[in-house]
Amino acid sequence: MTHIEPTGAPPWEVYSPGGLLELMAGNQDAAKFITDIAAVSHIYDDLVDADKPVPPAAAHDLVWRLLFEIPVNPFFCTHQAALRPVLITSILNWRAANDMERGAVIEELRISHVTRYALADVVLICMLLAGGKDHAERNARRARLMGQNDTWANYRSEHFPKENMNADTHKV
Repeated sequence: MTHIEPTGAPPWEVYSPGGLLELMAGNQDAAKFITDIAAVSHIYDDLVDADKPVPPAAAHDLVWRLLFEIPVNPFFCTHQAALRPVLITSILNWRAANDMERGAVIEELRISHVTRYALADVVLICMLLAGGKDHAERNARRARLMGQNDTWANYRSEHFPKENMNADTHKV
């Protein structure tokens, strides 16, 4: 029996600047850090995947954020010892997810769908650093869902539009 999920927007809260600021316990530097990391990640993804053109302005923005905005961000400067390992892990997870997308094993594709959003781990650690343990625990689900803005059905249809991915099979 095949279960078909609806495509479209996820049925949970999507990103908003106000929502991010709440997740960061009102810390504007933490929210700016997350915004910069997200922007850099999107441009990096577009460059590596080559699935859409990257205009020169976006490349300039990438370099500006990496060389100036992020390194001088007060939140990053204070917490970089905790943030750098999570950023490194996010990059490695994103690369693993891209490699998994090239396979035809459905379980790898499902793992890839979630793993490519490992940058949400950066949001989680920032919530902890900005608002403490209780704040992070109360908001972890909200943050994770806000960071995962794609459904399995959308992901499946974007990457494999002609394939029927039956949950009962191991191959696409």
